[in-house]
Amino acid sequence: MRLRFRREKLAMVPILLLSCSLFILVVLACLSDQRTKEQAEDDSSISLLEKEVSFVGLLQSLVDLISDPQKDACGSTEDVGGNWDFGFLDGVWTICLDNLRSPKASKNCLVYSFGIGNDWSFDDAMHDAGCEVYSFDPTINKPSHKRSDRHWFYDWGLVTDVPYIRKEWTLLTFEEIRERLGHKKWFIDVVKMDVEGAEWRFLDSSTAVFDNIGQLTLEIHPFRHIKQNRTIEIAAERLSLLKRLRTELDMKLFHVRKNPAALDLVALSNFSWFTNLTPAAYQKEILYELSFVRI
Repeated sequence: MRLRFRREKLAMVPILLLSCSLFILVVLACLSDQRTKEQAEDDSSISLLEKEVSFVGLLQSLVDLISDPQKDACGSTEDVGGNWDFGFLDGVWTICLDNLRSPKASKNCLVYSFGIGNDWSFDDAMHDAGCEVYSFDPTINKPSHKRSDRHWFYDWGLVTDVPYIRKEWTLLTFEEIRERLGHKKWFIDVVKMDVEGAEWRFLDSSTAVFDNIGQLTLEIHPFRHIKQNRTIEIAAERLSLLKRLRTELDMKLFHVRKNPAALDLVALSNFSWFTNLTPAAYQKEILYELSFVRI
């Protein structure tokens, strides 16, 4: 009887050892999982902190850029176009008159205007001033046509990375448009752009594209059409393209205007809570019209 009992006890030993081993493995797994979660939370906190610091840095760099136009780069400016829209005067573009060729010159001033919508005021005003005007917009369901003497419209747009492109639109690079029009060697006095994000592909063009442009006036959308996980990366690239105009392409920023329906980033930067704002708040609401002139 005693021997049988001892045998039964001995038979239980492997089972007990196995149970203990399983228990230890479960405990270790739980501890490891907890450490992984804690590490992930720490990494997430660090990553978030780094992102916030970088994002705030980007915002401040943009504030610095748009707060410092070189007004002495242009002696005489003029606001052209504009219509009242929902109580705001929109569609006004500021150009520099200093080096603009007069209608009496051997070749009239040449204007490219990208993005019309329903507002022809800038294009018509430049035409009435004696310039030769080419207007472009694939989104307004109008066929290419000659609007009047020295004014043509084309249903073409600039190539872009924005997500709402339609297959029926004709999208071309700036150089392809110049080549189609036979303007490859022509000097373009004014290029105006209101193209809802397509400006960034244009600004990333080669240096040669800008050699025959006298001035550029455009609306920028620094945080539009960016996926949340790439906000800092893409916004930094866009900011560098704006800086490139000044540092590499001899284009001087002489005028800045906030879109009347958008956030005033410069005013916001004066508040203490400016550093707590997140990328999501800026996806669509920062819109500034910048005017550059070649010196």
